[in-house]
Amino acid sequence: MKVVVFQSFVGKGFLSHDVQSKNILRDSQLILINCMKSVKNWCNKNGYEYILNTKDLGWDYFNPQLKKEGFIYDENREKDLCAQRHEVCLGIDADYIIIFDNDIWIYQDFELPKVEVGLCINTNALPHYHMNKTSHFHYLRRIMHGNIYYPQGGVQFINGHANKHYNEWIVNSIKSDNWPIIWDGTEQSHIYEYSQQYPEKITWLDYKYNCVPSRQTEEELRNSYLIHFCGPNKRQMLNKLPFDIKDRVLKL
Repeated sequence: MKVVVFQSFVGKGFLSHDVQSKNILRDSQLILINCMKSVKNWCNKNGYEYILNTKDLGWDYFNPQLKKEGFIYDENREKDLCAQRHEVCLGIDADYIIIFDNDIWIYQDFELPKVEVGLCINTNALPHYHMNKTSHFHYLRRIMHGNIYYPQGGVQFINGHANKHYNEWIVNSIKSDNWPIIWDGTEQSHIYEYSQQYPEKITWLDYKYNCVPSRQTEEELRNSYLIHFCGPNKRQMLNKLPFDIKDRVLKL
């Protein structure tokens, strides 16, 4: 079985628009380097093909659409640079594709989940959403009562035969004028909308496949496969790890 692991490092490689400190930027870059090294080592160990995309496709969908929705225009394109990966993945021919954010660290090996599209549940607070869409309250109530999962897009598992349907739908949604009702500023909103339209294609995976240090207990951290240093301040996430795990990340 041909397995392709895909990562992207375009521009600064991470969402840095909220960070002013040079020390934080330097530390974050070091953590990113070690995270990506862990993914490459994992691929080599398991015989998976590793693809790193560094090409900017020139998207500018994020900012114009938000301006249209009444938000203040932001010159930063980092979120467009991240979302472009769905178009690049359309060109991958494989039996199984894994999309990892570049701040994912492989903590321990695991068997690939048997899925069409495997998404991880976002354990964070509710996403931001459009105040000018009256129907968002219906969705918000359902999420608050646990009837709908919202995705954390840092880890995505895609069966090869589902690749075109999934990634093409995401790309077309981003490029359209009809964005999802619930919007949190990244491609996760479009992934969420896909999961609502095609729930039969989605397998919801637990924290072990996408463990965010600030959101899990130490026991859960130690039981996880993948640790995700999400957010612009990677050092802040690193400092929430137990000392021995933190030491492994820095020594890689």
